[in-house]
Amino acid sequence: MKTTYVIVIAVHSSQGDNEEVDRGAAQLKERYGAFVVVVEQPALPSSSQWEDYINKHEKLRQFNYCIGNTTADLDKDQTIGVYIVSHGGTGRVAGLTGEQWAALIKAMGFTKIHKLCVVTCYGASGGTASVIHGLCSALQPQLTPMIAGYDGYVSILYQGENTPAQVNTNLAAKRPNQGTYIRGEELEQIKMRAQKIVQLKGGNDRVTGTKALLKPQSDEIKEIVKIVYQYKDGQVRVVPLSKWTDKGK
Repeated sequence: MKTTYVIVIAVHSSQGDNEEVDRGAAQLKERYGAFVVVVEQPALPSSSQWEDYINKHEKLRQFNYCIGNTTADLDKDQTIGVYIVSHGGTGRVAGLTGEQWAALIKAMGFTKIHKLCVVTCYGASGGTASVIHGLCSALQPQLTPMIAGYDGYVSILYQGENTPAQVNTNLAAKRPNQGTYIRGEELEQIKMRAQKIVQLKGGNDRVTGTKALLKPQSDEIKEIVKIVYQYKDGQVRVVPLSKWTDKGK
């Protein structure tokens, strides 16, 4: 994500392994020089109560202050990119719907976002019922960023200071009977930190115990699993991936 500023909202969740969330956020910070805030899974206040919720949580309160200052000082040609890193499923991320996420993001003080990427499993699953569709619809008219998500499993490749790249997930360890794996030669070819890893289904859903393959994200694979929306001309529209990509720019 090539924007002037990159901000990572890493949210711990009861839906998955929070070490995976922390590692993913750390890799994005290292790759982009991103500002990172790590918070626990939010409660579910109504939209009118998000400000009070933020004020009661020190990390979010400090984050809100920083966002307000950053967005207020943006020049016309400067942009902000946001990653939400957490665990999710169809319709919810860290327990919140897309509409609830929109209320929280507005309350955080964002007045300008160019791109927002939801790095959670199934954040784009469900079509109009997906988290990213609901988020895109509810952010407007104040914010109309391109919003990307994944229709399936996704994780962020983790690489420590003195360790080789490794898949940042314990999925295979938890479900060894499913044969989830990534080819060693593909793993060795990955040089870029914060590379996203997605899961291609071999004709059946992974939860049934059938074989599935973890693959590094590529242009071809993005066309299968990545979906981008943007609110434009009065409705939420699908955006071609060519409009999202920063390659060559």
